[in-house]
Amino acid sequence: MVPGGQAAVLALAEARDAYIYGLPLASLFASHVACEHIIAGSFALLPDNAVSKGWERWGLGRLIREAHIRGWLSEELTNELMILCERRKVAGHFRRPLEPGTLGRRMGEMFFTGEDFVEALFSDAAQALRTAFHLAYSPNEGLWRLEVFNP
Repeated sequence: MVPGGQAAVLALAEARDAYIYGLPLASLFASHVACEHIIAGSFALLPDNAVSKGWERWGLGRLIREAHIRGWLSEELTNELMILCERRKVAGHFRRPLEPGTLGRRMGEMFFTGEDFVEALFSDAAQALRTAFHLAYSPNEGLWRLEVFNP
């Protein structure tokens, strides 16, 4: 059982498949979608008076912070999720090419250090995929920390 329903399950499968087929950005985006649905799905299980109004429109960053405050996420997973959120944000929203954290800036920095940009993209995608699976299936995170499931 994965909170977030079928959309979360499909996003996890797409994240995995995109990585396998050599599409690191697609894997990163699908991992982000899966995490957002999983955390939002946990909020959906709560009574209406236990959640802030408008939570359905929160992005992943705000969902992560609120879930961490509620004790649903460990410090380690919270940090992993925030990294995923930032990596997806600079790839998914327009930023001036050389702003900190953007793909253009990272590519420029890697040129001078000799690092491989494609390898870095796959590393980001692999970390995002591990984070999504950690959130979805760890018996000590997310849904499983809810009192409903773990009294």
